Amino acid sequence: MILPFPLIRRAAVAAVLAGGLPAGRSAAAPAPVKVPPPHAAIVAMSGTVQVMLAGSKTRLTGKIHAMVPEGALVMTGANSTCELVFMNAHHLRLGPETTVRIEGLPRPAGIARILLAMLKGRVHASVDPSLHTEFGLSAGTAVAAVKGTDFEVTTLANGEVSIAVRNGTVLVGTYNGTDLNAAFAAAQAGGVTVPAGYRTHTTVANGVATATRTPSAASLHVVQITGTMRITTTEGTVIVHAGDPIPDIPPGAEVTMVDGTAVLESNGISVRAEAGNHFTFDVGTNAAGRPSVSLQPLEGSSTVKMEVAGSLVSVQANEAATGAVDANGNATLIATHGTITVVDPLGHATEVTENSTATVVKYIPTGTGGTDGVPGGTDGVPGTNTTPAYRIEISPSAP
Repeated sequence: MILPFPLIRRAAVAAVLAGGLPAGRSAAAPAPVKVPPPHAAIVAMSGTVQVMLAGSKTRLTGKIHAMVPEGALVMTGANSTCELVFMNAHHLRLGPETTVRIEGLPRPAGIARILLAMLKGRVHASVDPSLHTEFGLSAGTAVAAVKGTDFEVTTLANGEVSIAVRNGTVLVGTYNGTDLNAAFAAAQAGGVTVPAGYRTHTTVANGVATATRTPSAASLHVVQITGTMRITTTEGTVIVHAGDPIPDIPPGAEVTMVDGTAVLESNGISVRAEAGNHFTFDVGTNAAGRPSVSLQPLEGSSTVKMEVAGSLVSVQANEAATGAVDANGNATLIATHGTITVVDPLGHATEVTENSTATVVKYIPTGTGGTDGVPGGTDGVPGTNTTPAYRIEISPSAP
């Protein structure tokens, strides 16, 4: 439950974060407050989360429902996460080893604007468009301006900033580190438009920052996770825990499910990862031009399962499979290496040998007799069967 934001002074904020009340004040007789400071609230956290108030060098321990005022730094440690909520609607999820400063928050008589500065790490922002709030987030040399969207910002080891948009639109401008309000206004007026499905990288060359937009690479999206996942790419290794901001996983990455489970999806095709799974994958199109996912468990992996149109394919270490949905909505599953097991939605299993394709065809059996809908009844009355069945058709794979 998100608590309403009480009107508290800075001393009271520090006390809430520290777990007590300011010296000399009792809970029964709070002092009057003339000017309420704007603030955010911590609504979820794991591991080590610290807050440093503006003008202070003391690191306070973050707590659930603690109020975080304007000017404060919020810091997560290794394997730690934190979720902030603004105006009971906008959410910012901080990944491990991330630092964010709250630069500006809405005031009763001012502009409904939230300005944040990410100093390092990775965040995932969800901004509710119904409140018409101006929302700005800077990271390195980039500033993002939004009015309602879902996006992720990452500072990379080479100094670049990556902004990936999942829903809505983000305007991305450049930031020289001096006037965030001016940079935000410039991004609103003439920033690079980044729609859903695109990302932008902001780089600095010869002292000049530029933002370029490109389509997001085909990837797997983590739609559910209950444990810990290790993702290794050419840029390094990321450990993701349940509740973390979750990056899209690019093709060629190695994914290890350390514990728990996860569901990863692309174009309606799902990989159902379990503890002990260690695999790599590719996302593309098959010979028929349909979106596909290719899955290859690596040495030492337990069996990895992929779901396509309700059918499951089980792939073991040193095997490989490609799944897609054909134009008729049927699952097509190719054994690209070794022998895989395909199970239709009713639980019937078939082995598919290397370089063969299994197509799981849905159909309605026909027959006469049986007013209960079962074909072949004995009362002589034609019946109409509405229960689907499946057959798995095996054919050689296209070269």
